[in-house]
Amino acid sequence: MFALVASQSSSSFFTTGNEGKIYQGDYLSQKVSRVIGEKEYPNRVLALSKDERYLVNGSDSSSIEIFDLSDITKNQNL
Repeated sequence: MFALVASQSSSSFFTTGNEGKIYQGDYLSQKVSRVIGEKEYPNRVLALSKDERYLVNGSDSSSIEIFDLSDITKNQNL
């Protein structure tokens, strides 16, 4: 795993790495609840917006991904 970001308002976290998947989990229950996105490039960095609505992923590709966590179907590649 290359990146880990934890929520400031709950016990959830996001992590990612070489396999191109982003995992969401809960560190209190120690369970992974879902996988967000699968790409062919290794992911390097994650960031949460201050309101924790958006998750940003940077990878080895020439784009970044922005995930709307309130509606995971509204993802954007920039």
